[in-house]
Formats: sequence, C-alpha cells, structure tokens
Amino acid sequence: EETKSTLSAKLKSLENELEKSKRSVGELEGNLLTKLATLDKDRENLTSELKKYRDRMEETERELNSKKRNELELEEKLASLIKEKESLKLNLEETKSTLSAKLKSLENELEKSKRSVGELEGNLLTKLATLDKDRENLTSELKKYRDRMEETERELNSKKRNELELEEKLASLIKEKESLKLNLEETKSTL
Repeated sequence: EETKSTLSAKLKSLENELEKSKRSVGELEGNLLTKLATLDKDRENLTSELKKYRDRMEETERELNSKKRNELELEEKLASLIKEKESLKLNLEETKSTLSAKLKSLENELEKSKRSVGELEGNLLTKLATLDKDRENLTSELKKYRDRMEETERELNSKKRNELELEEKLASLIKEKESLKLNLEETKSTL
C-alpha cells in the first residue's frame, strides 16, 4: 500500500511538473511568436524605407541628367553667341572698310567735279551722320550680345553649383543606403 501511495504521489508530482513545463513552453512560444512578428514588422519597415531611398536616388539621378542636358544646351547656346559676336565684329570691320572706300571715292569725285564747298559739306555731314548711326546701332547690338553672354555665364555657373550640391546629396544618400543595408544584414543575422 505504501509503495502504491508513493508511486501515486510521484506520478502526481510528475504530472504537475509536466503541466508547469507545458505552460512554460506555451509562454515561451508566445514570446517567440511576438518577437518574430516584431522582427517581421521591422523588416517590412526597413524594406519600405530602403525603397523610398532608392526612389529618391532614382529621382535625383533623373534631375542630375536633366541638369547635365540643360548645361550642354547652355554651352551650345554660348558657343553660338560667341560665333555671332565674331561674325558681328567681322561685319563691322568690313563695313568700316567699305565706308572708308566710299569716303575716299567721294573725296576723289569732289576733287574732280569741283562742286561747291557748301554742297560737299552737306553731303559729307549726311554721310558721317549715317556712319555714326550705323556705329551706334552696331555698338548697341554688341552690348546686347555681351549682356546675353554674361547672363548665360551666370546661369551656367549657377547650374554648376547646383550640380555640385546634387552630387553631395547623392553621396550622402549612398552612405545612408549602405548603412541601411548593413542594419538589414545585422537584423537578418539575428533571426
């Protein structure tokens, strides 16, 4: 009877320990499931954040390419303006040469025809006024082109500064991306 009672007590004790173990395993399983859910959520958040940074990097690259295209267009326009300026200078020299030849011809004709001094003065004053007007027009036109060139150079310098800022931002984003990748790898290694 005592052996039966002892065995019964031991059996009861073992059943109690088994029940406690089951509860402990259940609690542990619950804790592990909670941690796994938290880790999954963290992974989703990191993946979403990484996608945002990738999207921002792609947008930044598109903007940078657009700025480079604009810069090329500005350089082409600047080259065109320089060519126009050189052409104007050449035309101005040719005009001066032509006008000098015409003036010489008029002086020769004056000597030959012996027109009156008053008539000669009138003609020469008229022609000189025309020459001055042409020179003023050409000078004004050259000033406009110079002003346009200076404005273009200012815009070009501004674009270059913007490009440098974009490159710095891009470098910063790349560093942030590498940091996120490292954090993601560390998180995965703990799973």
